[in-house]
Amino acid sequence: MLAHVKVPPTDIRITGAGAQTVLEDLRRIYDDNLIIEEDEEYVDVEETDWYKKMRANMTPGAALRVYRQNAGLSLADLSEKSGVPKGHLSQMENGKRPIGKNMACKLSKVLRCNYRSLL
Repeated sequence: MLAHVKVPPTDIRITGAGAQTVLEDLRRIYDDNLIIEEDEEYVDVEETDWYKKMRANMTPGAALRVYRQNAGLSLADLSEKSGVPKGHLSQMENGKRPIGKNMACKLSKVLRCNYRSLL
């Protein structure tokens, strides 16, 4: 979906679960100055060579950090919700502590992702 906001002209691509909410807010704020064009060409990022290369080089700790940040959680927030000490989470993100299967399952429930993404 492509949204054009006038004054000054800005092109924004919005996808994902929150796209409708963002569009509603843009409509409310920009009213008549908003032009929305549906983009019919979609590419699944997980199927691109770029994503496959990046994913192959990503460590479990880096994946944990990405999922945590995408969920909008701080280390303290994730610690509170998962019951895992903040220091342990920090060590996992920095590759100083391994992420086992049980830990990945526990964290994936809070982060709403597949536990295998953290291994």
